[in-house]
Amino acid sequence: MEATDVIAGYAAVVATLALGWEIRKARQARRPQVKVVVSRVIWLASPKRTPHKVGLTVRLEVRNHGDGPIQVDRVWLESQDGHGVNRIGGDPADTVPGVVNARAAGFAYIHETKVPDLDPSKPLIGWATLTTGEQFRSKPAVLNSLGHRGRRLLARRG
Repeated sequence: MEATDVIAGYAAVVATLALGWEIRKARQARRPQVKVVVSRVIWLASPKRTPHKVGLTVRLEVRNHGDGPIQVDRVWLESQDGHGVNRIGGDPADTVPGVVNARAAGFAYIHETKVPDLDPSKPLIGWATLTTGEQFRSKPAVLNSLGHRGRRLLARRG
């Protein structure tokens, strides 16, 4: 075995790895890269213009990390008892269901009073379905923590 055989073998391995890497990148670019996040927000809108939004609201965010737009067909919250879902959508501030452009996010909001039996100390899970049928699930989020700024803002409003 000569040095040229070793070099040729090494070059073949490197070329194969490079080709495999390019195939992986191409497959990943075609697949939607979506992240769903559930959080709690405080609406400080005018009670006269949007009375249903003032106070604590659950926000479901659908982030598109891909290179192309995605079409979100449906967003919902999984009920905390595991027996159903709470559909979100229809509010004028909602941007999903709808198109979420590349490297952007869409939002849907629901006031906590419209979620039956919501317990902010238990984890809440959000879901999004694309028109392709793919479903994406958020990590469980506990909403009882407002943080110091949120408590201060609510104290000023109340």
